[in-house]
Amino acid sequence: MSAEVISERRPSMTPIQQFYDGANILITGGTGFFGRVLLSKLLSDCPGVNKIYLLIREKRGKTSRQRIKLASSFVYEYGPNFESRFSTYTSSSLYQTSSKVNKETYKTRFPYIFSNSNAFSHLFRPQSFVHVSTAYSNCRQPIIEERFYEPPVNPNHLIQITELLNDDMIDKITPGIVDYWPNTYALTKQVAEDMVRRGGAGMPVAMVRPSIGE
Repeated sequence: MSAEVISERRPSMTPIQQFYDGANILITGGTGFFGRVLLSKLLSDCPGVNKIYLLIREKRGKTSRQRIKLASSFVYEYGPNFESRFSTYTSSSLYQTSSKVNKETYKTRFPYIFSNSNAFSHLFRPQSFVHVSTAYSNCRQPIIEERFYEPPVNPNHLIQITELLNDDMIDKITPGIVDYWPNTYALTKQVAEDMVRRGGAGMPVAMVRPSIGE
């Protein structure tokens, strides 16, 4: 349905509300600070959203529902039936329906993010893709422009390292890979941006670089 038709039907809707009216949204990282703020805003300000899919890992014996604490965090504000607008998936269910989910670490969840992105681009027909990065992803640049930068290492090569080597071997070679980067967080965030650039060819992609972290 075109924006013009939606606007005629609901003249009071903002452009953002029009865009999300009837939309299905897939969110990864919904248990973090930014994810929870996004989820809250969608629930409160975009009532026309059809369905929100949350991809959440089971962790430390807690289920995906327990981790996001839906019942305690949102039910009193948005009503008892709000959970009908959600579907939650664990990493094991993603494994059954898409490319494999790799082990969690290169001291971050980089391979896991890679698998999620592959699943997104191959299994769905996305209208847009929004990736939340960080202002520190290009911290070595004196001036950070609104463009992609060449990463210090190929994303595929970095993933191959984490798949082929054990944790002890990765620990030994990490200082040489990180090199002049302040930490693995900034490095993998920068490499992840390049991964999004490669995998997002042909679709609208937004790269968000907030200056605060969790």
